[in-house]
Amino acid sequence: MSEPLRATILWSKVTRRTRARCVRRTIGEGIVKIDYTNQLRRKGMDKLEAIKTAGLVRLRPILMTTATTVLGLLPMAVGLGEGAELRTPMALTVIGGLIASTLLTLLVVPAVYVVLDRRV
Repeated sequence: MSEPLRATILWSKVTRRTRARCVRRTIGEGIVKIDYTNQLRRKGMDKLEAIKTAGLVRLRPILMTTATTVLGLLPMAVGLGEGAELRTPMALTVIGGLIASTLLTLLVVPAVYVVLDRRV
C-alpha cells in the first residue's frame, strides 16, 4: 500500500472518530442543559427565562471543557517533531469540531428547544 493511500485511510478513520466524539459531546451537554431547563420550568419559571438561566448556569462548564481540551491540543496542532504531518491535521480537526459543537450547544440547542417545546 502506498504511503499517501495509507495516510488517506488513517485520516478518514480519525475524522470519523472525531465527528462521532463531537456529536456525543454536543448531545451530552445539550441533554444536561435541556434537563436543567425542564427542572427550572417545573419550579414555575417561564420558558424563556428558564432557557436564559440554564444557559448562564451551564455556560462556564461548557466553556471550561472546551477550553481545556483545545489548550491541551495546541502543542499537537503546532506540529513540531516527528509525525507532525499526521498529528497536526487531526488536532486541527478536533479543535474545529469542539468549537463547532460548543456553538451548537450554546446557540442551536436552546433555539430548537424554543421551537419544539409546546408547553406554555
